[in-house]
Amino acid sequence: MMKLLRSSSNPWRGYAISRVFGALFYSTEVLPSSSSPPFELLHSRIWQIRNPRDSILPVLRQWRVEGGDVKQPELQGFIKRLRGYRRYCHALQISEWMSDEMKHVLRPGDIAVRLDLTSKVHGLEEAERYFDSIPESLKVVPVYGALLYCYAKHNCLEKAESVFEKMKELGFLKVPLCYKTFILKWVNMER
Repeated sequence: MMKLLRSSSNPWRGYAISRVFGALFYSTEVLPSSSSPPFELLHSRIWQIRNPRDSILPVLRQWRVEGGDVKQPELQGFIKRLRGYRRYCHALQISEWMSDEMKHVLRPGDIAVRLDLTSKVHGLEEAERYFDSIPESLKVVPVYGALLYCYAKHNCLEKAESVFEKMKELGFLKVPLCYKTFILKWVNMER
């Protein structure tokens, strides 16, 4: 039997060893449970809401009432996944909740994502209003790039040119993505 376990061609070899080590490190000690509900529970609650007309906010508020804690990176992860599934309305709700109710400080990347989501959910005019409300100190490359992308997506060539010129004035055009976005959209509109 031992000879079989030592044989490198034996497919059960790794299994036997893992069972031995598993038994050695097995413990009957009960780990203390945390007072907050597991994070996976919030994740499953959010994913159960499929209809874009249904708000995610009651789920988030209930989570907080139950003592659940949500950190900013977790919320950013939700937003990213929801955007990946084109659930823009729900992603925007989480973005707004993150800053309005949780009082998390938004970074330029968060602002750029919200600008894009606002454009997709509420239209370009609302996105422009949101952009105008952003403090000048936070209007950096990702934010201007998001606005440029919104204009390009909505085929607003004149506004895109204006943002492009503003970015040039501010020295933001060292980022190749801005050129690519602008040029590709301009070429598509000329066709």
